[in-house]
Amino acid sequence: HKTRNLSQSINMAMSTSWVEFEGVFLLIVSAIFYFASTICIKVITTDYGVPSGQLLGFRGLYGLIYSAIIIYHQGIPLHIAKKHHATIALRLLAGVTGAYAINYGLSKSVVSDFLAVFFLNPFISVVLGAIILKESITKLQGFAILLSFVGVVLIIQPSSLFGNQDSGEAKHNPWYLMFALFGAFTVATLALCTRVAREVHFAVCAFYVSILSVCVGLLSSSFVETTHSLSLLEFLLITVSGTTSTIGQMTMTRGLQLEKLGIGTPIGYLQVFFGLIFDG
Repeated sequence: HKTRNLSQSINMAMSTSWVEFEGVFLLIVSAIFYFASTICIKVITTDYGVPSGQLLGFRGLYGLIYSAIIIYHQGIPLHIAKKHHATIALRLLAGVTGAYAINYGLSKSVVSDFLAVFFLNPFISVVLGAIILKESITKLQGFAILLSFVGVVLIIQPSSLFGNQDSGEAKHNPWYLMFALFGAFTVATLALCTRVAREVHFAVCAFYVSILSVCVGLLSSSFVETTHSLSLLEFLLITVSGTTSTIGQMTMTRGLQLEKLGIGTPIGYLQVFFGLIFDG
C-alpha cells in the first residue's frame, strides 16, 4: 500500500513538472528544427538558386500534408470560433509574408547582418505583449532579454558593426536588411496572435498557413519569379526544409500557447548557439 502511494506521488510530481515546463520544452524543440530549416533555406536559395516563392510553395505543401494527417488522425474540427477570425487572419498574413521576406532576405544579405536584425523580434514581442495583452515582465526578465541580445550580437559579429566580412563574400545592399526587420515584426505579430487565439489547435493553425503559403508560392512562381527545375538533391533539401519548418511551426505554436511572450520568444536565441555548434 505504501509502495503504491509512493508510486502515485512520483507520477503526480512528474506530471505536474511536465505541465509546468511543457511550453519551454516545445519552444526549445522549435528552435532546433527552425535552425535546421534556416540552414536548408540558405543553401537552397543561395547555392542552388531556387526562387523564394517556389520554396515557400513547396514548404507550404509539406505543411499542408503533415497538418492534414494530424487533423484527420485526431478528428480535429477545422472550424475556428468567430471571435478568433480576425486574429487568425492576421496570423496567416504575418506567417506567409514573414516567411517570404526571410527566404528572400537570407538569399540577398550577409547572414550575420541579417540575423542580428532579425533577432530583434523578442524585444518587439515583449513590447506587444505588454501593451496589448497586458503581460507583465519583471526588470530581471527585461535585463536578461537585453543581455541575451547583446550576447547574440557579439557571437554573430555582424560585418556592418565589426567589419569582418569575408573577402570572398559578395557585398550586399544593406537595404535588404529591411526584410530582416520586417521578418522580425511578422514573427512578433505571429507570436502575439498565437497568444490571443491560444484555444485554436496548433495543427489547424499550420493547416491554414500552409494553404495560404501554397497559394502565394504558386502566384509568385507564375507571375513574379521564374520556376526552377529541381534536381533530386534540391528536392531532398526542400523536403527537409518543409519537414523541419512544419515541426518548428507546430511546436512553436503550442509552446507560445502555454508560455508568456516574455519567456517564450527569447528561447529563439538558442538558434544562434546551435549555429555555433554547427560551425564548430
